[in-house]
Amino acid sequence: MSFLCLQSASVAHRRKYCTTPTPRTLHAIPYIIDLMMFIKIFLPFALFVNCNSPEKADRFMEGNRSEAVLNFAPMNQKIKIEARTWGLAGNHEEISIFQINEINPGGVNVKQTFYTNELFYRKRGQDTLQIFAPSSSYKKEYLHRIGNVVLDINPLKRYDQVREFNSKYKEMGLNRISVYD
Repeated sequence: MSFLCLQSASVAHRRKYCTTPTPRTLHAIPYIIDLMMFIKIFLPFALFVNCNSPEKADRFMEGNRSEAVLNFAPMNQKIKIEARTWGLAGNHEEISIFQINEINPGGVNVKQTFYTNELFYRKRGQDTLQIFAPSSSYKKEYLHRIGNVVLDINPLKRYDQVREFNSKYKEMGLNRISVYD
């Protein structure tokens, strides 16, 4: 009984604020408490465990995905560029570049990750992958090689540059990969 429903309260006060629960209401209270406990404890835990990294998000909240495989034949090496979104709202965007390990497919690969929704690339020569990406999308201490392939990363610093590349990338001899393809 709450402090508003004390026996010493006036009759008018008790009629207005003190109601007696019905048996139906009393019967439903344990179920309501169980539901609130489930929401309060289990749901945040499940979201944290399953959405905390892109690897775990694969099985829980996968978004868009696209990929391209580049074959550097003289070095007998394949590079994969993978673009994807993930997360609770699907707003974590990343594009990863890594070597395909055909000998040990489940092995750990060194990769360069860009946190953007698109980038532009082309093979230059026999051993170089030239990449054009927003300068804010990668760490300044980026990888210069993946396996034997040289990464030549060129920053796009202004929105005008990104817009120009978007409209003329084919004329420039570039390919585009996006999380929305």
